[in-house]
Parts: sequence; C-alpha cells; structure tokens
Amino acid sequence: MPGCDTATPTCVFTAAGFSIDTLQPDTLADLLAMLDDADQRVRITTLHTLACDRCKEGSCQPEEAEVLPRAMELLAKDPSAHVRAMAIEVVGRFVHGNRHAAAAIEAAVQSDPSSAVRKKAGRYAPGGAIHGRSAPGQPRRAVASPSGDG
Repeated sequence: MPGCDTATPTCVFTAAGFSIDTLQPDTLADLLAMLDDADQRVRITTLHTLACDRCKEGSCQPEEAEVLPRAMELLAKDPSAHVRAMAIEVVGRFVHGNRHAAAAIEAAVQSDPSSAVRKKAGRYAPGGAIHGRSAPGQPRRAVASPSGDG
C-alpha cells in the first residue's frame, strides 16, 4: 500500500482488507489467522477486535468454538504478556458457560509469569469484579462519553 508501513498493525489489517474497528462475518477466518502473526501488536489488535463489543458489525459475534480454543492457547503460551492479557478478554467472554474457559482464567491467576496478567485474570475469575458484571442477565453499565454528556 502506498504510504503504509506494513510493520504496523493498522497497515497489516488494512492491507488484508480489514477495518481495524469492526469484525465482519465474512472476514472471521482470515482474522483468526492473524493470531499467528509474528508481530505481537497484530495479535493484540486481533484479540481486541474479537473481544470488544463495539468492534463488531451488526450482530457479528464469533462462535465460542471458533475463537475460544485459540484464545486459551494464547493465554497459556504466548511469549508476550500483553498478548496474554488481551487473550483474557476473549476467554472471559465465555467464562460463565464454559468450564474450560474458567479453568484457563484460574490457571492464569495462579501461574502466569506476569503479575499484570495475573491481576487482570483475577478480575475475570469467579469472584472478580468483571466476572460479576459480565454474568448473563446482568445489566451492562453505560460508559460515559469523554465530554460527560452520555
């Protein structure tokens, strides 16, 4: 791409035909392949797109079977603490209904080499603040806009 440094995650996404801000149903398989990218920034951005409700177009929600095994693998084995921390957000989406997801979060709490990852995992583990807020049937808190009007 002219004027694009393909070493940045934004350019990698753009060059692959993705919008960095949205997940679309027809691009999920290609997006999942980006979890194998050598650049940790691409893996982090991909995990963010999979975890973030605002980054999904329409009703596009990836199926548990498509994303959970790979996210759990990254949580357990990725050399980057930043990638493991973002993988927690994907795994955490499924922690209420999947005992393997809950076990992966608990394993991170107990044994991740990074204290930051252990702390974040604790928020998603049973009894943690995010775990309680994300339980099915719990109302979502509105996020105030930076200007304070919403």
